[in-house]
Amino acid sequence: TTGNKYVAFFNAADTAQTISVSVLKELAIKGNYTIKDLWIGKKEKRTAQMLSVAVNPHGTVLYKVSK
Repeated sequence: TTGNKYVAFFNAADTAQTISVSVLKELAIKGNYTIKDLWIGKKEKRTAQMLSVAVNPHGTVLYKVSK
């Protein structure tokens, strides 16, 4: 396996929402990791244990999370 995880954030509300997930608890990733926005291709290195994303009304954000 590649060890990659994929996380989708869905916002069904009529207003923008910030949605969070615990990287350690829910994705079982410890330490540094990289996220890639699969819609726009932007990559970011992260260390925070919470991944928080602002999602537009009725929007979706899809990330690939890798060690």
